[in-house]
Amino acid sequence: GQPHGTVTGDPVFRAVERIQQMRELFAQEIETCEAQIKDAQAFKASVAGAISQLTPVQQDVIRLRYCGGHDWVYVGFKLYMSEKTARRYDVQACEALANLIEIRKDDRF
Repeated sequence: GQPHGTVTGDPVFRAVERIQQMRELFAQEIETCEAQIKDAQAFKASVAGAISQLTPVQQDVIRLRYCGGHDWVYVGFKLYMSEKTARRYDVQACEALANLIEIRKDDRF
């Protein structure tokens, strides 16, 4: 016989249709990922802006502890203070950051 063309029962047609569906799903996933990346970048910029409003000592504590991943003994040693004092600055800095980031979130919406 002769070829029947592209009808819904044709395996090639079904494969092409499935490929098109997968392309659409991938496009949707890419859009979702791009939106999540944009949100994460905005949040990162918000946190960086909030950190810049802290006192220099608070900034140093935050950077050493959370960006550098150092323990409290090291943070205190590097900043010429006790571990207890470093932790106190951390509490103050985290409270200030929470307030600053919350204010910016409210302004954004």
